[in-house]
Amino acid sequence: LRKLWLSNCGIKDQLCVDLCAGLRENTTLTKLDLQGNGFGDAGIVALTTVVPLSGLRTLDIWKATMTDVGVAAL
Repeated sequence: LRKLWLSNCGIKDQLCVDLCAGLRENTTLTKLDLQGNGFGDAGIVALTTVVPLSGLRTLDIWKATMTDVGVAAL
């Protein structure tokens, strides 16, 4: 799996956490599009556990509703 588009799928924090748990084993993912889902800090923090392992080059999280906690995690 190299590219995954899940834009505007209604993904909230818990589903983002679950998705990230599944993606931890993927080392070939280069693009992850999660725009328009509206997950927040918990989803962002979960993403930070996947990004360094995956070789991800593009991460689209437009409309994520993060606070300073999510910003600090990135």
